[in-house]
Amino acid sequence: MMQGLFIITSVGFFLWIIRNTLFWVELWQSKEYRVDRLSVHLRETIQGKQLFFSPVSIGKWLLLFGYGILLFTGTSTYLYDLAIAALYVFEGSRVIYEGVQRYKFRRPVRTVKSITISLLSVFFVAILYCFPVPYPYLWFLVLDRMLILLIVVFIFLFAFPTEMYIHLRIQKAKALIGTYAYRYCKYDPFARYRYNRYFCCGNGGI
Repeated sequence: MMQGLFIITSVGFFLWIIRNTLFWVELWQSKEYRVDRLSVHLRETIQGKQLFFSPVSIGKWLLLFGYGILLFTGTSTYLYDLAIAALYVFEGSRVIYEGVQRYKFRRPVRTVKSITISLLSVFFVAILYCFPVPYPYLWFLVLDRMLILLIVVFIFLFAFPTEMYIHLRIQKAKALIGTYAYRYCKYDPFARYRYNRYFCCGNGGI
């Protein structure tokens, strides 16, 4: 019975992890992957504050710390295991319900960056899930709470390549504008003056 419950809990857990990953990547994407903009959203908006202080979020933290207290005191964790199983069965069922009802939950615009971050986050959770741990139900909560940290790590890892890509695109665009501007300047003395001033002197575009 407990093995079957663990499998059902695992399914609900991963459905929730996938949905939550898409939500957080979309939120970062809508804030242009900027820490300052996201921090303002989390601190100064009702929606942002609810992400960390919703009843479900608080309940998970209470279960996590309560589980630790039980392990410290040597008390049986059977009821806590059932509570955690019920939690993720409920969240997995909610994800299925939203899918059946075609509920448009938040998900990022499909770009190489957002897809890669989402896949890597879920993949690493799956790897950590496979670790042999003595308290698997407690591990569900730990991985759930770690998800945001994993997403943040991958976002920062992609920050430098993204900046390099944007810089190369800007340089390519400037070169293309410069080519067309040079052709146009052949027939317009005033445009030739502007071209020499802005491009040859390294001041940007026309």
